[in-house]
Amino acid sequence: MKKSKAETIRIPVTMKEQEFRSFALFDTFIRQRRILAPLAFAIIMCGFASVCFIFRRHAQQAELLGTILLIIGLGLPAVYFLNFLSSVREQAKRMKLSSTPTVYTLSFSPNGFSASSAKERMHYSWERICRVYSRKNCAYVYTDNGRAYLLPFRLDASAEAVRLLEENCPGAFKHTPGRR
Repeated sequence: MKKSKAETIRIPVTMKEQEFRSFALFDTFIRQRRILAPLAFAIIMCGFASVCFIFRRHAQQAELLGTILLIIGLGLPAVYFLNFLSSVREQAKRMKLSSTPTVYTLSFSPNGFSASSAKERMHYSWERICRVYSRKNCAYVYTDNGRAYLLPFRLDASAEAVRLLEENCPGAFKHTPGRR
C-alpha cells in the first residue's frame, strides 16, 4: 500500500488462477445469468423423459426414448459447463497468471480510480462505476457491462479501497452471497 499527499491508495493487483476462475463463473453464470438457458433445457428435456417413462407401458419404445431424452437433457448442459471451465483454464494459462507478478495497479483517489497495466492506463470518475460486487474473497469493480477490475481482499489496503468504493458509489455497491 502506498499513499501520497492527496490520499491516493495504490494497490498492485496480483491474481491467482482460482480468483480468475471464481470471477469468470460469477460474471458468466450469476451476473449475466447464462446459467438459465442450460438449466431450462435440462428441465424441459427431463420433463419430456418423465412423460416417456410414465407412458412406457402404453407405448412401444417409450422407455428407450425417455432414456435418450434424459441423456441428452443432462449431457449437453454438462458438456457446456465442462467446455466453459476448460476455456477459462486455457485463458488463465494464456494470461500467465501464475508467473505474472502484477496484472495491473489500481489507484483510488478522491476523484475516482485508475487502472494501469503494461498496455494501458485508464482513469474513471466515481460516477462511471456501474456496479461493485463484493464477494467472499474479492470485489469486482465494473466500469461498464464488459469491463471489470478485480480487487482481491488478500492484498494490502484492499479494505480501505472497498470502504472508498462504498462511500463514493453507494448505489453501485452490491453485497452478494459468500461475502466475508
